Parts: sequence; C-alpha cells; structure tokens
Amino acid sequence: MRIAFFDLDHELNVNLKNYGGLTKVINSENWSLIDSKLRKITQYFVGKKESFVVAIAGGIFEYEHVSNDIKCDGIILAVVPGSNFVEARKILINREMKRAHFKEILSKGKMTRENLLSKIIKDMDDSLANLEDKADDFYFTGKKDPPTVVKSI
Repeated sequence: MRIAFFDLDHELNVNLKNYGGLTKVINSENWSLIDSKLRKITQYFVGKKESFVVAIAGGIFEYEHVSNDIKCDGIILAVVPGSNFVEARKILINREMKRAHFKEILSKGKMTRENLLSKIIKDMDDSLANLEDKADDFYFTGKKDPPTVVKSI
C-alpha cells in the first residue's frame, strides 16, 4: 500500500504565500495567522479517508488543536532522527541553525549566534518534551529522512 506523505512546513508555506511565506510570517511573529492556517490544514488531513503521513515539527504542538485534531482520527508517531533522544537533539539543533528564518535573524543582527543557539536548544528541549507527551509511539530513523521512512512503512 502506498501512503501519501505531506510536510506541514511546506503546506504552511504554500498557504502563507500571499503573506510572504512561512519564514516571513514567523519573523513577523504573526502566530494567529499561523494558527488559522494550521486549523485549515489539519482539518483537511483529518477529513481524509485514506492513510497518510504528515511531517510535523515538534514545536507545532504549542497549538493544542493540532494534536487533538490528529488524535481524533489517527495516531501520532514521532519520527525522530538519530538512534536515541541525545542524538536526535544534536541533529535537530544543527538542522534548526540552518533554517532560513534563523539565517535571516542572524544576518539582520536581531540576535547573536550564541543567543540564537541558546534559544534553539531551549526550543528543541521543549519540542522533544512535547513529543514525548503527545506521541503515541516513537520511531528513531537513524540517518533516514522522513520520505524514505514513509516508503519503508
């Protein structure tokens, strides 16, 4: 059986195109706009009848309705890079430092690299704690990316 794969960041970026995209909306801290688009997207996913996988960043669970909507009609399987939480934390922190909106923050001098790294470490620790709380199960991927993992399901 082929399972559809969606990336929530990509879906948000598409839905926020008229506002300059996800990076611009994050940098402007327009959380209510992100929330309204998340509601639209998660309702679309929940309404599907066939199996699917959605890649969701751990921080998205700050929007309580996301996990509630998904759990209403499915399960949350945390697909985490690495082979354990220590390795996952390191991989995720390095990945976050490369994100466009963080690069923009650094290039515009809005934060020092050290302050940004501290913020990312705190956010990652919070995200992993949220995943531990919200997920029904965990799958450590080693070095595989989410689409590769989905193909192996």
